[in-house]
Amino acid sequence: MRAREACAVITMTATCLATNYALVWLPNIKLMDFLVFATGLLFGPIAGASVGVLTWLIYGTINPYG
Repeated sequence: MRAREACAVITMTATCLATNYALVWLPNIKLMDFLVFATGLLFGPIAGASVGVLTWLIYGTINPYG
């Protein structure tokens, strides 16, 4: 993974986490799926999968609802 892809993965993971926590009070409204799909489409499947895995690892660990 090149530096550009790594920066995109980090930025998109942070964006996914920010939108998930910003919309935590709305049930079943998440922008994460769209952002992961867009990352995979723009930067390739490895970058998209990395964003998805990192987001769920972080969000699942410190989710306020368990």
